[in-house]
Order: sequence, then structure tokens, then C-alpha cells
Amino acid sequence: MSFDGDLYPTAGADVVMTTKGDMVDYNTARQRLGIGSANQILQVKSGLPSWETLSTAGSVLTTQGDILYEGASGLARLGQSTNFYTLATKGSGANPAWQASSTSTLTTAGDLLVASGANTLSRLARGSDNQVLKMNGTSLNWETAGGASASDNITIGSTTLTLGEWIELGV
Repeated sequence: MSFDGDLYPTAGADVVMTTKGDMVDYNTARQRLGIGSANQILQVKSGLPSWETLSTAGSVLTTQGDILYEGASGLARLGQSTNFYTLATKGSGANPAWQASSTSTLTTAGDLLVASGANTLSRLARGSDNQVLKMNGTSLNWETAGGASASDNITIGSTTLTLGEWIELGV
């Protein structure tokens, strides 16, 4: 059995499809919609399907890693970024942009990422040996460690023991 392109031979219709990839659509009668060409997409125009070339993306994107976005005047290209940059939106009505990421802020092993202000990240360089991180009320600082020793007394509830004794108890 073979297909001659006529979907409804008993209805007296003419042969509609003639080429591999053809489709049938209907306006006032069944009609052939031939297969589109390379780089075309099927769109609806005036209520009917139509093959259209999507030339904007093909002409705008030029380099591997480019990003296509909707700008104020249509589709636009955002060129590829460099290492350690992230894609950021800039709010309603603004185009996306590449910006330095928190990864690019950290330059040395042991650095910390901290908020230095509202929505502002900055680098806190690593401390030196025997320093601890402390808060002075407004910001973090590295300071020389000080404090309890194993001979200092610690009171929990009504029990007072040295740190060493608390450790021996598994507390």
C-alpha cells in the first residue's frame, strides 16, 4: 500500500501533498504548505501558518557564548563574558549585563566574602596565624585570639568546673 498524497480520496479532493515534509493547512479549502527552508520557523501570520526566516538571531549572534535577549528595539546580542563574571539583570526596562562575580573578588586562599554595605559584597583578607574573627559591632575583623584556658572555671547551671573537667565529662 502506498500513499499518493490525497488525504481524503473518497471526498473528491485533489492531491494535496507533493513533497516529503509538506503539511496541510486549511483556509477556505485544504491546501499544501510546503516544507520550509533551512533556518526558517513556522509562525502564524494573518491567522495562517507561514514559514519565516529568523534572521535576527542568525545575524546578531556572532560568537560562541553570545546571549540573545530582548532589548528595547528588538532582539539584541550580549557578547560572551570573561572568566568569573556573572549575568545580572538590571531591573525593568534595562538590559542584562556582565558583572564581576563574588569569585573574582576573592583573590587569595582563605579570603572571606562579606557584605560591606547593602547589596555590596567585598573581600575580607584572610587572617594571620592565631587570629580569630570578631565583630566590633559594625564590621568583621581579624584579632589575636585570647580567652579561656584549660584552667579557667566555667559555670553551667549550678556546677562550676574547669574547661578540662567539662571536656572529660564529654560536654
